[in-house]
Amino acid sequence: MHNNSQTLKFVVAAAVMAGLAGLTSSLTKPTPIDDFANVGKSFFADFKDPNAATAVRVVAYNEDTASARVFTVQKKDGTWRIPSHHNYPGRW
Repeated sequence: MHNNSQTLKFVVAAAVMAGLAGLTSSLTKPTPIDDFANVGKSFFADFKDPNAATAVRVVAYNEDTASARVFTVQKKDGTWRIPSHHNYPGRW
């Protein structure tokens, strides 16, 4: 009988811990970030031939500071390069 009560105590403790873990998980879940809503979507749906591109520039605008962050890659001499980093060649 002692083994059954000991097992029951462990089962109850495990159930309480699982409940607390589930509650903690749901209460601390991060809110979705609006900036990631467009991840995985095409920039230009009509653009079909990726080999026709010679440069790509992405601008992230911060409304709070009224500033823009620009990232550019350009195809020079048959190699994609990052002009802002001394024409560092990409490996893609």
